[in-house]
Amino acid sequence: MRLGLTVLLFGLASACATAPTRTHFHTDAKAEVPGTLGMLGVAYLIDLEKDDWNDMRSCLGEKRAPTDEERVAFEALEEDGDVCDHTTILPIDRWVSGMNWEPARPISDVGLMAMLGMPFAFAAVDALANQESAERFGVDALVASESIAATLLAGTILKVAARRPRPLTYNDTFGKSARFAGDARLSFPSNHSSVAFAAASVTSVMVLERYGLSTGSAAAVTGAYLGAATIGTLRMLGGKHFLTDVLVGAAIGTFFGLMVPIVHLESAPALLDEDVAVSSPGRDRVYVPVVSLGGGW
Repeated sequence: MRLGLTVLLFGLASACATAPTRTHFHTDAKAEVPGTLGMLGVAYLIDLEKDDWNDMRSCLGEKRAPTDEERVAFEALEEDGDVCDHTTILPIDRWVSGMNWEPARPISDVGLMAMLGMPFAFAAVDALANQESAERFGVDALVASESIAATLLAGTILKVAARRPRPLTYNDTFGKSARFAGDARLSFPSNHSSVAFAAASVTSVMVLERYGLSTGSAAAVTGAYLGAATIGTLRMLGGKHFLTDVLVGAAIGTFFGLMVPIVHLESAPALLDEDVAVSSPGRDRVYVPVVSLGGGW
């Protein structure tokens, strides 16, 4: 985590010291702000369903709330009793079922907050360094928020559909309150990983589109993805996610973190409108590593 943040900060400082190409985003705030809030709201409402599964063995795979008899059985259960059978886990994931490094869980939570703030921090520093308006920062913030919201909604839908038991349900070093919580059956995919990779990806698009490919921008992108990869690794070490959960989460986050900002990039000067917050692209406009699809989301 510390290495990734160090590389990221060095890269951002180096990139901002170079001459910017100033390619920006085009958005329709009236449509996209409600859409972004709607995605976040739906993800939250779907996530609430897990509370109905408290006190039920997650490894049974039942898609229902526990009965009164099952709740009584839960109360009588020993703390280290009734764990899931680890031999049923995919071989590539099986090693994670023995992981229980407690500090990894709070560290990953703090790290995720740092990753979430990264695209917004870059947008603010970039706007200040180039004397751009608060409106320009708002456009960047909206694109970043939309990327993260889409990622979170997709991951939450998959979690509830898959209902995969977490690694900790196979590990008797975790107490029964953790192994029988409704959240214990929401392993696939890792939302920590997906959101971290979404934040890293949207930041990378901003850096590369505005400053081109240089040593500084390459270091910034590398640091961003190192930070996201560290989050995924910590989730495995803490017994919260399998390797496949992290890999799929990373793929989801990278997809939305690249696609959403790319389709918001200015495609031509014809996009300019006095009622829309956009600015003219510079003469040295660079498309790295992807090509702009233009338009709004």
